[in-house]
Amino acid sequence: MFSQLLSRASYTSIVLASLLCLSSCTKSGTSDSKSSGGSSSGGSSDKTATTACGVVSSGKLQNPISLSDGQLVNVVDVLSNNLVAVTPSKGGSRILVKLQGVASASSNADDQASISTIKRLSADGVYFFKATADCESTVSGGGTGTIGSLVTKGGQSIAEELIKGGSSPVDSNDACRGDLLGSCFKALDDSNDDNQTSSNVGCGFLWKPESDKDGKLAVLVDECSVRVFVNGQELEQAGAGNARCTTVRGDKPGCAYGQATVEIFDAFTSLPYVFKNGKTKLTLNGCARFELPCT
Repeated sequence: MFSQLLSRASYTSIVLASLLCLSSCTKSGTSDSKSSGGSSSGGSSDKTATTACGVVSSGKLQNPISLSDGQLVNVVDVLSNNLVAVTPSKGGSRILVKLQGVASASSNADDQASISTIKRLSADGVYFFKATADCESTVSGGGTGTIGSLVTKGGQSIAEELIKGGSSPVDSNDACRGDLLGSCFKALDDSNDDNQTSSNVGCGFLWKPESDKDGKLAVLVDECSVRVFVNGQELEQAGAGNARCTTVRGDKPGCAYGQATVEIFDAFTSLPYVFKNGKTKLTLNGCARFELPCT
């Protein structure tokens, strides 16, 4: 079994390395790209950025990415893990953007983790690259949007960060030349599965159906800087307490959550924590006090 897993990981690494080499060796029609770090201030328009897979712009794959080919925009609303509303930084109409190569999240917890990541990465403004000149698509919930990519001023592809964080799945056959990114995104996702770096949730986890404070659910976790979801709903942060780094609270008693499903994510990377059962989700009886044993 170990040899099979090792072979699979080695194969995935080889595939990813090959795809990333092909992607990073594809230039954008100019031969004088100078920088690979992107702009940290947004003031220089001649900066370039090199990401794992690049972006599709005007129907062609760019990697390195010339930031001057993108449009500097502000994210004004994050509607889901792959749908955002932006406005040009110099003024203009609101644009609905579906992130190319990113499929809809499989759970509300993943969706919320992705939304948090997008907001964090886009707070300082981002560069928008429209996939093709005539690219329009019907987005989830109805309405028409355009498919494209968002790259931070520091040179990070938001789509790639969502995929690497494990909170958003890949759409390998997205419209508007999404096939140019699909294979690389899939390899990136496979590599993420093989190199999961999430920590385990230790024995400091405690489920209190009725807290002493208000009779509502309280969940305590040893780990710091985490987000806790129960049945897809994020619980409210309440600081450290009872010798644990994180306390979160629900808006109702634990029993009201029924057969509850708990998920914990790193607040910065959006990577899921793994419970002692080897799973990223823990199912328990919401009415009963539950604590992870240390042995």
